[in-house]
Amino acid sequence: MSDAPSGNVLLVEDNPANVRLFSMLLEKKGYTVVLAGTAEDGIEAAREHLPDLIIMDLQLPGQIDGVEATRTLKAEDATKHIPIVVVSAHAFKEVRDAARAAGCDDFLTKPVLVRPFLMMVERHLPSTASA
Repeated sequence: MSDAPSGNVLLVEDNPANVRLFSMLLEKKGYTVVLAGTAEDGIEAAREHLPDLIIMDLQLPGQIDGVEATRTLKAEDATKHIPIVVVSAHAFKEVRDAARAAGCDDFLTKPVLVRPFLMMVERHLPSTASA
């Protein structure tokens, strides 16, 4: 199974349907998925696991949102190198601009289509599988 992609993906998402979909797609491709349901838990998981990629929702329960979590992680030496991809239902220019200003590396709008989602993941976490 050396052709399978490898890598750890931190999924910071509170919607159970999205968690199931994204986890299934990632695991089917061979990635290990770590889950967090709040921005605070996402920050803690990123510090603990140092994933290869973070997929971040913007609207999360708790004291802070995905933009603030991204800003926090991009400000820390241990996590600033980790690509953070925002997946959000909010496609307004202001939301995208705020996410980019916080340091997100890419933005995908919900509802997510499978092919663009996987292409985005592979853009930031290249597969080792042969074409």
